[in-house]
Amino acid sequence: MIFQVALIDPLKDLSAHESDTSFLSPEYQYILHNADGLQQQYKRQPAQLERLYGEAVGHYRMSQKEKETN
Repeated sequence: MIFQVALIDPLKDLSAHESDTSFLSPEYQYILHNADGLQQQYKRQPAQLERLYGEAVGHYRMSQKEKETN
């Protein structure tokens, strides 16, 4: 996804100067047509990773407390 998001601006620049972008590969056309959704997904990733990290740390701490009590 990082690769796709990195291509959004260059593809938008290209489409601004070209009236017909049908020569682009299907992958590049997909990126161009779904740019907003891709950027939103990319922005949500850090929050999702932070939440998963918090859960992992919480489980680790709970397991350590259980070891201390046993």
